Amino acid sequence: MRCTLLLVVSLVTVFGLADETAACSCASSVSPCSAYRTAAAVFLGDVVEVTKSQEKYAWTSTVQMRVIRSGKGAIETGQLVTVEVPSEDSSCGLGFRSGQRWMIFASVGPAGHSTAPCQGSYRLAPDERLPDLPPRGGTVNGRLWEPGPPGGGLEGVPAVSVWIDTPTSRIVTRTGADGGFSLFGVPPGRWTVRFDVGRNLAAETAVELGSNDDCYDVHALVMSAGGLAGSVVDESGAPVVSAPITAILATDTEGIYEFHGETDEGGQFLIPALDQGPYLVRVGIDGEANGQVPYRPLFYPAAQARSAAKAIEVGGSTVRLEPIVMRAPLPTVTLAVEVVCRDGTRPPKAFLTADRVDGDGKRDYSSVQQRNGLRTIRVLAGYRYTVQGMVETKRKRQDGSIEAAMTDTTAIEVDTAVQPEVLRVRAELQGCDAPGGIWADAR
Repeated sequence: MRCTLLLVVSLVTVFGLADETAACSCASSVSPCSAYRTAAAVFLGDVVEVTKSQEKYAWTSTVQMRVIRSGKGAIETGQLVTVEVPSEDSSCGLGFRSGQRWMIFASVGPAGHSTAPCQGSYRLAPDERLPDLPPRGGTVNGRLWEPGPPGGGLEGVPAVSVWIDTPTSRIVTRTGADGGFSLFGVPPGRWTVRFDVGRNLAAETAVELGSNDDCYDVHALVMSAGGLAGSVVDESGAPVVSAPITAILATDTEGIYEFHGETDEGGQFLIPALDQGPYLVRVGIDGEANGQVPYRPLFYPAAQARSAAKAIEVGGSTVRLEPIVMRAPLPTVTLAVEVVCRDGTRPPKAFLTADRVDGDGKRDYSSVQQRNGLRTIRVLAGYRYTVQGMVETKRKRQDGSIEAAMTDTTAIEVDTAVQPEVLRVRAELQGCDAPGGIWADAR
């Protein structure tokens, strides 16, 4: 078992297809005020029934809700409203359940109401105060959490000072009995919400208000103030990007207490919320290298084996390490791949993977780069790979609305011992965003 650190910083976590990646993520979080302005209908409701669509490839569910407060649109309190949502079988499922209470920001079309993650709809806790409709501008609402007893989940932290420092004033309040709080009169801008949670502990989160009418909902988690920070560079001093970083509790011999991070575009990393104790730091996945980070795994400061690594003592603050230098990268090959549809057109959104053929299940890289109509994958030289991709497609439902989905391409095997020419993988689609048309499946 491995322990992975997760920090929840925002109530409204939203998903969608971002640029050319396969993940379901929106460009930014949606504040309640901006969600209110863009929605055609807004209401608070209790879930009465959830029905999954039986249509093949539909990936939707129909949610029947009873309105308890109406905020926008032709909806009345007590009315039963049907809302179409992504089902849990899809990558963007919202997870509706009978008996839950939801804040709904919906679109209205020929088929009725619908909502999706990027529209900002979210679930309320059973005892949570009902939000204002319309949301009050210049307000930051939130809750401070801490881990409860083992198996008990999170608990709200009461009677804690909360504040935002602006250039002209400090806006301050205290958490209530359930850990909830509201800060009023917050001006437009990006601010840090801070909490006085005591020695060797930390809690803070960021908010961003776009105007005086904007508002924000956040959650923050109390965690240890200890952490490890540093940078990873190559022999020339250039940053090593997207390198996996692992902090391993030095007294753990079973691989249970491992905490993970990754270097950013500047080669910097931060692993927060570490309890006090000695830690080893590893760059790269144990025993592996890949095309994106073509280096043998290294233990801080420059050890090839864990037995030679230096332990770093973490206390109640973040320890900054000297730069970690990755030496002698393994040779790589850049594969150029053309993704096409059956009619020869190219999809605007696609991604690729390269899996080693030797059967060990290692995946070297997923590429989102596109140059001159070609996508590239950087892999280790000397291996055989199976290259395959997925493209975003759109299908027309029976009611005339359009839904997005992902479709596999054909696969092709390549031997990197021989410098390959341009590879071509095909999606069995009628067209890939042809002018004046829509994407459609092969049926």
